[in-house]
Amino acid sequence: MFGEKLKELRIKRNYTQRELAQKLNMSQSSIAMYERNQRIPDPLTLKKIAEFFNVTIDYLLDTSKETLDIEAMLDKNNIMFNGEPLTEEDKESIINFIRYVQKKYKSKSEK
Repeated sequence: MFGEKLKELRIKRNYTQRELAQKLNMSQSSIAMYERNQRIPDPLTLKKIAEFFNVTIDYLLDTSKETLDIEAMLDKNNIMFNGEPLTEEDKESIINFIRYVQKKYKSKSEK
């Protein structure tokens, strides 16, 4: 549920509820109620949270634990950049960058 996703993202980024509330310009009690699934954010607040954590609203609302297969997504979809389809080299660069970011956040959460 949304509350679990929010808490998971908050903890991965090493924020307290208070710190996250300050970053999002809302009350700590709102964050706590969201995390306990006692309250659901309005659409604008949901968008604000998704943008802050750089995730989609669908991710926040999805209850599945499945992760996005970036390689499959890049192969399956005709993704364009400046009106041109991505080259294989572009796709590999994107995948390498995502792996780098994943390792970076994993090492932060292990400290």
